[in-house]
Amino acid sequence: MTSCCPLFDCIAFATGGPDLLIINGRSDETKRLNCGGEFVACLTCSYSGKLLATCSNSKVLKIWDASSWICLGTREVPKSVTALCFTQDDTYVLAADKTGDVHSYLTADMSKDGSFLLGHLSMLLAMVITRDQKYLITADRDEKIRVSLFPNAYNIETYCLGHTEFVNCLTLCYQYEDLLISGSGDGTVRSWDFKHGILLTTEHCSKPDSKDQKSNSISCIAASPVKPVIAVAIESSLTVMIYEIRPNGSLLSTCNVVLETSPWSLAFDSSYHLWICHANETNPVVCHSWMEINSSWIRVANTDNAILEVCNKWDNFKVCFGKMLL
Repeated sequence: MTSCCPLFDCIAFATGGPDLLIINGRSDETKRLNCGGEFVACLTCSYSGKLLATCSNSKVLKIWDASSWICLGTREVPKSVTALCFTQDDTYVLAADKTGDVHSYLTADMSKDGSFLLGHLSMLLAMVITRDQKYLITADRDEKIRVSLFPNAYNIETYCLGHTEFVNCLTLCYQYEDLLISGSGDGTVRSWDFKHGILLTTEHCSKPDSKDQKSNSISCIAASPVKPVIAVAIESSLTVMIYEIRPNGSLLSTCNVVLETSPWSLAFDSSYHLWICHANETNPVVCHSWMEINSSWIRVANTDNAILEVCNKWDNFKVCFGKMLL
């Protein structure tokens, strides 16, 4: 797995190996944090940006202080973790696993056993919690999106049904708190009034750069914290599709970003930059900035960004590239 997680002055990269790569944009300092396995299976940062959680393929869950990069706690979890998220107040980290269960762990004391929250009948692939901490939303391999009350997640509020393949992407719209965005193996991105289980919009995504339309699985969705905008990656596509989210949940296609190779992961930072990891030996990490004057995404030059200068070394990412080929 390769993913990037923008924080205040740093970006954390899971690069396919056992270590987490941390790059400081101000000091150009780099750190490598051992996450306790062959590779980092899951990575997420807290809403406050103060904490970061990792879980390795060896089922080692760790909580990191995002300013000092000291490990605050570590424990083994019972099953392989497929998704992580923090509660808004950083009190708990939630771990979804391949058996369909979700457990919560106290970030201040990782030695305590986790509390069981809910269970699905199939593998969980994505999970988000609302900022008011009232709803926990989970998605599984059997096309279902479940909206549960939190922390009493045995109370099911509703289901969001309509996808015809596995649901592997969930994100909440920062600007419109009642909107949920989902992505699936059926090649659609959908918006929902999740509190009532109502489908608002279905966007059928296709590869604009390929004649092969057999697999249009959505591989990644990133939401901007600054504007009501999402970036969508399609499996094996070179184009990152950008959509503006309207208040009624409709998705307006805007200016896309075209890459040299298909992306591994996407993330927006708080300055409305779009960060992309992809299998390119020259520039495995690229950053695009929105230019209002000509309404387009412009790639930021490596020399204009300290993080790009430091992180664009293929040695940091080639391990993951080998795994992607296997």
